[in-house]
Amino acid sequence: MLEVKNLRISFKTSKGVLTAIDDISFNVDKGETLGIVGETGSGKTITSLSIIRLLPNNAISTGKIFFNGLNLLDLPEDKMDEIRGKKISMIFQEPMTAFDPLYTIGDQFS
Repeated sequence: MLEVKNLRISFKTSKGVLTAIDDISFNVDKGETLGIVGETGSGKTITSLSIIRLLPNNAISTGKIFFNGLNLLDLPEDKMDEIRGKKISMIFQEPMTAFDPLYTIGDQFS
């Protein structure tokens, strides 16, 4: 089971801190599939990268990301290496198979 609680992702920049994701929460139970859709720049990739802890060094993640009862944000990198790719992974979007913004998501799914 994956449980994301009050996730906030910010980035340290030369002009200060920029918040990209502010207070997102969701659950995905075993056997379920979650599709995250939105416009370019809406935070889909950043949210997914935060779950598998592949954000750049200037990222600040707060909140909780539980995977099978473990808070991934609290795990040391060597423990994340044991989980990432073996128990949890991400399929990156292929631009050639992406949804067409001219049609609704519902029409494209059906």
